[in-house]
Amino acid sequence: MLEKTVAGNTPWDEKQLGAILDANSAAIQMMQRATRLRECDWGLEFDQGPRASIAYAPRARVLSRLNTLQGMRQMAGGDSQAAVDTWLAGIRFSGHLARGGPLIFTLIGKSMLLPNLRALTTEAQAGHFSAAQKSQITAQLKPLREDIFDWASAWQMEGFGTGSATNQTIFSTYKYYTFWIYGGVQTETVTLAANQLPYVWQQPTVAGIFTITVPPGVWSYFKIPIGSAGGQVPFLPAAAAQTSMTAAGNNYVSWFIPGPNGADETFYVDEVAFVK
Repeated sequence: MLEKTVAGNTPWDEKQLGAILDANSAAIQMMQRATRLRECDWGLEFDQGPRASIAYAPRARVLSRLNTLQGMRQMAGGDSQAAVDTWLAGIRFSGHLARGGPLIFTLIGKSMLLPNLRALTTEAQAGHFSAAQKSQITAQLKPLREDIFDWASAWQMEGFGTGSATNQTIFSTYKYYTFWIYGGVQTETVTLAANQLPYVWQQPTVAGIFTITVPPGVWSYFKIPIGSAGGQVPFLPAAAAQTSMTAAGNNYVSWFIPGPNGADETFYVDEVAFVK
């Protein structure tokens, strides 16, 4: 029932859901206050690579659902201003979760964002908001980027990492890195980074990169040898993790698409695999 109510398929039911919100009231209020900060540091341990804990992400999704329900409760009680404030806090919360993390964070952020937008849209179309409340909503939504989240940075965090000794042995048996990629609106140079740096905003260094040229508007297939020689992806499974801009460590393969280069573009990647 909770999910159906959040999705707008079932009206608010105080008898069924009120106690749940009461039990989590302190957490909801704390979250709403925290969203007024410009940024949120989740403490993600980038240096742990694939072993980094993201346990807080699904918990944040649950808290976001409760916050959306809180707005519905306030709206049902006739307090439209409180509902607007609550749903806008939920939108800010979704942005905080998505920022600076891997793709799963962005996907969860999207799932947190949509119910709040849906609730605001439904009530606005029903004429339940004042002119001042509509202006408040517009003021928060207008600065958002067209695609809402920084999907490019999220993709840069995605990749294959060796981690344990067992994985090092397994990955060491592969000879090729293969994938299909669909280009944007112009020819671009895309980087495969084998030396994932500690922070998402750091551009991969020369020693650990392999570049490809992606033509626009078509699917292109790449089968790239793995190794340390020229023309090979320098993926070394047994290397130590890279912890600084100067440290060695090519045990992780990820994507880096620089830009924008004069145009907004979308790239699609499919059937990414290692081949023996």
